[in-house]
Amino acid sequence: MNIPLRHRFFVIVGLLVCVHVACNSSAETPNDKGAIRVEVQASPAAEAQKEKPQEAPPKPITLSEEQYRQWVADFTSGEKKFIGKKPCVVDFYADWCRPCRILAPTFEKMAEKYGNKVNFYKVNVDYCKSLSAAYNITNIPTLFFYDKKGTLSRMLGVPSEEELENAIGTIMQ
Repeated sequence: MNIPLRHRFFVIVGLLVCVHVACNSSAETPNDKGAIRVEVQASPAAEAQKEKPQEAPPKPITLSEEQYRQWVADFTSGEKKFIGKKPCVVDFYADWCRPCRILAPTFEKMAEKYGNKVNFYKVNVDYCKSLSAAYNITNIPTLFFYDKKGTLSRMLGVPSEEELENAIGTIMQ
């Protein structure tokens, strides 16, 4: 369909006028100087949102080797002593690993549920080769569970949600 240029021009101008009228016709009140002032009222829900911002649920944090050394344990030293302030779960994974991708939603769900009491970390074995070698990570996913005292326990493979929840409950005691 070939529309002449002058007709296209009138259609575009008509659309712009419609948009301008629609945008300027809401809640307009003239002020004492004759100018138009637009008043926008926020909904009660928006007002409540302003007063108290909602916190996002905790999510697992992906660690580098340096962050692992600072927040969890110094794996370069012989003893690999836990230095965290509260229990933690570490997921050793890789982006290409199908079982790791299957575990990810359950791991995130546990982080949302227990993230205020337990730290949840992820370590990509492709980027943290020294860390993976230090702990002999040969299968992924591998989960580390550090309790409050720093005792380390491992879980290989994809646990069920119930198994993961039980392991988290054990380290919180």
